Amino acid sequence: MDNNLFKSKWSGIGFSQKDTDEKVLFVDIGREPETQRQINLYYYFLFIKDILQKAQAKDVLEIGCGRGTISLYLARHLNLKVSLLDLEPGALAIAKRNFEDYGQAANYYVGDACHTNLKNEAFDAVVSIGLAEHIDNTWQLFKEQYRLLKPGGV
Repeated sequence: MDNNLFKSKWSGIGFSQKDTDEKVLFVDIGREPETQRQINLYYYFLFIKDILQKAQAKDVLEIGCGRGTISLYLARHLNLKVSLLDLEPGALAIAKRNFEDYGQAANYYVGDACHTNLKNEAFDAVVSIGLAEHIDNTWQLFKEQYRLLKPGGV
């Protein structure tokens, strides 16, 4: 995984009005997605929502969260307890700001997706969008995700 690629991606995203489209891809309750990227993430959310509701998940970890859009959907739309993990502190800073803007709480962790150092069997569900293609050892990534799941987790 190229850490410089991640750093260059997140360092250019700020909090000015000009950066709004890049910073926030979340669509709030009662609104419709307007951009291609909003539509894409919104439909990921709808897919994940069904799985989490069937599993009766309450506590969810998003690994490789970036700006935390999926977790923000889970917290705001479904009232789930969410934790976010990313290797890049700048990405988590953006996620935290987005959560604050919508009055949502979360736990934030800077760490490696393949070695999170989080407690065994801590979450009802673990999600990630667009992460595996950035990991050299996907076997270790999935092994770590399963380690973090409570029995019966998804």
